[in-house]
Amino acid sequence: MMLTDTDVIVAFDRHFCAWYLAKRWRRCHRNSDTIGSLGRWCVAANVENRRLSQLMEKVNMNTLTRYALLAAALCICVWTPAHASPPTYDGKPGTTAGQQCINPKDGAAMVWVPAGKFTMGADLSQFGGIRRKMLAGASKHKVTLSGFWIYKNDVTVAEYRAFTQATGHQMPWSHEGAYPVVCVTWDDATAYATWAGGLLPTEAQWEKAARGTDGRDYPWGNEWDDKRWAHSTGKFATDLGSPEPVGSCPSGASPYGCLDMKGNVWQWCADWYDDSYWSSPASRALDPCNQSIGRMKDRVCKGGASGTNISNQLPVAYRTSFSPDTSNEIVGFRCVLRPN
Repeated sequence: MMLTDTDVIVAFDRHFCAWYLAKRWRRCHRNSDTIGSLGRWCVAANVENRRLSQLMEKVNMNTLTRYALLAAALCICVWTPAHASPPTYDGKPGTTAGQQCINPKDGAAMVWVPAGKFTMGADLSQFGGIRRKMLAGASKHKVTLSGFWIYKNDVTVAEYRAFTQATGHQMPWSHEGAYPVVCVTWDDATAYATWAGGLLPTEAQWEKAARGTDGRDYPWGNEWDDKRWAHSTGKFATDLGSPEPVGSCPSGASPYGCLDMKGNVWQWCADWYDDSYWSSPASRALDPCNQSIGRMKDRVCKGGASGTNISNQLPVAYRTSFSPDTSNEIVGFRCVLRPN
């Protein structure tokens, strides 16, 4: 039987991989500089074993580079402690902030956000002109939440395709593999979340996962950093933007480890949109979520897309809205799971 590089990576048994590399490496010239640089890159970018095959298929590599990447991946596999692989979700709450586990339904990584209060919204006095107007309805306030698991990344095309194959739900147009799925309506996103055993995040859950409890404006801190958000830089970059593969900007991680909470795609939330909701008594309840249809009859979206539009550079407190039946190239979603 003839094995391909992809077969080896997908199987990724460390002992077999070591034998395979030893056998195949003799056919290539060794280049320690290439191995070392690729190894450091893999660790820095936190490349997951299951995504290496997609990476190798996407990038045009010569034989030497391909096997150097395999060697770097093997190093990660062999020298990463066994406990580094997140456990499978068992329905229980986490024990530490940012703890990871895997949803067995779709294989998505999740992080734990503990119960407690956090500061939601923004200090509007810091903003003027159009920015202040765009942050209307998002003034600072305290919110109390129960603990929850939230997806580390947006739901990907590959994950959504598995859902459509299992349920017969229609597959929307989208990019491939590790890109965030887009062109999904609010009902599409809700259907996926239900299938995966979860829900769409409430606006408050999403914002806490994005900023933590120290009142920061962005996932990484209080100052805007153009290098820490997922945005288009290639030939398809526009005002609206074009998504990047999920997790492409690890330096923009939130305090809990969530990625792409600024940029890439807008993300559906469970709430109906209402500018006045967060000043109402209902918002002071435990786990608030606006279930009343407002005059706009829109659902909340958070995060910002990947283009150059000014709204994408506002703090995570910024909220926009879309009609629930909206299906476009800049809106995706992630899920939350509540422990039993």
